[in-house]
Amino acid sequence: MLGHCGRSQQPMIATAIRQIFNADSGEEARERLEEVVDRLRSPAPKVAGLLEQAEDELLAFYSFRREHRPKL
Repeated sequence: MLGHCGRSQQPMIATAIRQIFNADSGEEARERLEEVVDRLRSPAPKVAGLLEQAEDELLAFYSFRREHRPKL
């Protein structure tokens, strides 16, 4: 994702994506993803679109037990 935004936007994008992957549950991650996509729509529309399109793939690891997630 960082390759699809300006260098000055990279810390913001990285922080936003990290919030999604630090969620405690798949439901919480989906909510965070929705918030991140809404927040990035204006400053980074390409990143927002890519995240939105890849929702199922991005959040697939939440279907595994919690102890396996760090390895994924």
